[in-house]
Amino acid sequence: MTALRLGLVHTPVMPFGHDHRIDFDLFAKLIDFHQRQGADALALPMHAAESVSLPDPEKRAVVDFAVKHAKVPVIAHVSEAGSELAAALARHAEAAGAAAIVATTPYYWTPPPTMVLEHFAIIGAAVKIPLFVHNAPDDMAGSRVTAELMAKLIGRLESAQDLDRVAEWFTTQGPAPSWIAGRKGGELADSFCSRRADGACWPRQRLAASCLSSTPRMKG
Repeated sequence: MTALRLGLVHTPVMPFGHDHRIDFDLFAKLIDFHQRQGADALALPMHAAESVSLPDPEKRAVVDFAVKHAKVPVIAHVSEAGSELAAALARHAEAAGAAAIVATTPYYWTPPPTMVLEHFAIIGAAVKIPLFVHNAPDDMAGSRVTAELMAKLIGRLESAQDLDRVAEWFTTQGPAPSWIAGRKGGELADSFCSRRADGACWPRQRLAASCLSSTPRMKG
């Protein structure tokens, strides 16, 4: 397992062949491309990589392949509708050599905060590697990781298209989330990085170069 370090996390898309199966030869070239572009880690398969469309065996195969092929740490995406389903993917990712896992709130359901916390606790307790919590309420039918809930979690990945969610964290909880993710690209990079997050993740890796120069703790 390659040790996880602070910096930029790239989220590769998933290439498919005409038979609708994953094209692993092309996927290898895609991983190489991201590494040449300075990725400090790879998060996969994320939603941008059709993760919700992949059957369980293919999700596991993607993680297995990436861990073996990549020279940078792999953060395995283990989101599922059920906590135990996600925990099973987490255990597989750890056994395969992933450096960390990332998960959203449960698919489809909109549970109350106490159940969301239990969901993440079950996933996190299943492994010894870090868990990053991906807060994506626009994708998850409004299911949200609140600032209060975030305070109870270790390793936070905040996905927010507006800065109010990040500002709420600073106002109510203090230190910045460990990692910040956004889906609107480089136009938010300066604002996020000025809040001194340790790392950043964008689906299309369109992070403004100024982010690296303005945030000493980030490496790239």
